[in-house]
Amino acid sequence: MDLEPDSVTFLCVLEACGEIGQERSQCKLLHSRVSNCGLEMELKISTALIDMYGKCSSPEDARDVFWRISDTAQDLALWNAMISAHAKNRQVREALYLFSLLDLQGARPNDSTLVSILDSAASSSDLNHARFVQGVVEEGDEALSVDVKNAIIGMGGWVAEAHEVFSKGPLRPSVTAWRALCGAFVQQH
Repeated sequence: MDLEPDSVTFLCVLEACGEIGQERSQCKLLHSRVSNCGLEMELKISTALIDMYGKCSSPEDARDVFWRISDTAQDLALWNAMISAHAKNRQVREALYLFSLLDLQGARPNDSTLVSILDSAASSSDLNHARFVQGVVEEGDEALSVDVKNAIIGMGGWVAEAHEVFSKGPLRPSVTAWRALCGAFVQQH
């Protein structure tokens, strides 16, 4: 067809490429096409590009997109996508650095931010990372979401803390919470 794809089309294709873990060369080709259509600086497109690169094990390319647009946008979804890209690729220091920058800007992290940073800290063998993140979470709102609680429970090496969060949860913890608590026990032994 001689039709030019629009931002909705690209959003769908970018998400699909991320979900199937497309090769870097294919991601770069798609990114080039997005740029040629003049859509790269659209916030939703940039966020989708960062997410795709993160899921396709190319956090360096995600970072390039992020720093090109982050000067002009203070959108939490964009920051969450970049933190998640680092977390998915076990780049704990980079994820924590961005989390710190977000905090310095006075932005309040949402559940997605907290789950990504908790998952990142959980993948680290340095418990200081995990303690830092848990401290930030505990300073926040007392009414933590189920997803954030499950991320805390799932942090290995923190069985006592995981059990405490689990116990404070809803009267009937979810299957995910039970799995996370079992995983915390398994990781300790």
